[in-house]
Amino acid sequence: MSPNRNILLSILFTFTLSLTGYLASAQTKYRGFIESGYGAFIGEKSGSEWQVGTSHGLLFNHLFIGAGLGFSFYSVNNPDYDPDCVLPKGHDGMGVFTGIKRFSGVSVPVFLNVKGLWENRKISPAFDLKGGVTAGFITGLFGEAGAGCRFGLRSKTAILLNALYEYAYEPNNMVTDDSRYTQGSFSCIGLKLAFEF
Repeated sequence: MSPNRNILLSILFTFTLSLTGYLASAQTKYRGFIESGYGAFIGEKSGSEWQVGTSHGLLFNHLFIGAGLGFSFYSVNNPDYDPDCVLPKGHDGMGVFTGIKRFSGVSVPVFLNVKGLWENRKISPAFDLKGGVTAGFITGLFGEAGAGCRFGLRSKTAILLNALYEYAYEPNNMVTDDSRYTQGSFSCIGLKLAFEF
């Protein structure tokens, strides 16, 4: 084994032991979240996304670690849309996309979730990181990063408002023949509202 690899493995092992010790000594509390957000595409594709989801896990001091499931409703615009396009009689529509104004569909992301929460304050900063896979209209990898504020309510509940950046990548065209609009990467920015309980 090379010296560099030994050093890397030693650092990784030390980090893992330190993190395990920290999490084991930290006070843990269950937390759940119900979330909804809206984003607009940036980059090569135009359109929008509306999403709903839930995350559940444990709060270790100020760090929430959990997992979640969501539903993303996509609407992707076709910039080559031609309102005068007429398909030949008996054509099934596949392979001719100038007559299609918009592609839409639903994806289901499944993800790990890490949030920074300072519950000992009435109003505090918060961050939100998600990473996982998605299936459906977009089938591939999924990631999301957000930052915003947490507003504490009564009975250990709170409202979180975050600005978000989402990235999804579909390596293969799984839904239609139109690889230009449903294949590749989708990036969006938007806002998300979450209820913590």
